[in-house]
Amino acid sequence: MSKIKFKLEKYPYCLNFQILEMDERFRSKEEEEKYNHFTSLNGIKIFSKNYPFLHGCGTSSEITLRGLDPKSDFFTSCSLFSSDKERDECYNLVLEALKDWSENWVGWKTEKKENKEKPEEQTIFEF
Repeated sequence: MSKIKFKLEKYPYCLNFQILEMDERFRSKEEEEKYNHFTSLNGIKIFSKNYPFLHGCGTSSEITLRGLDPKSDFFTSCSLFSSDKERDECYNLVLEALKDWSENWVGWKTEKKENKEKPEEQTIFEF
């Protein structure tokens, strides 16, 4: 099973992010004192808080995955950029960060498996 399946779509000056499936082991629960989190090698912080969201881009940015509010699991986050070049850089950073998370978060506690399946379509990815 993959750790995450998501849609990442480019539009003019905009990047849309939606989680289609996610391994429940990363989801933060109300009874936990802290949110599950991971800092990727490219500096992006990944959390499970309330709902999926992309915030900023670069080393100070955050990706929030599914969390405390299951009604918002399929929420689509739209991030706006000043240029398509900036959007494209963020697109690549998000892919790198989520791949790193899917392979290296300490909570997986299972052997790593390479997912060699091709995406269903160009905008859907599985890591």
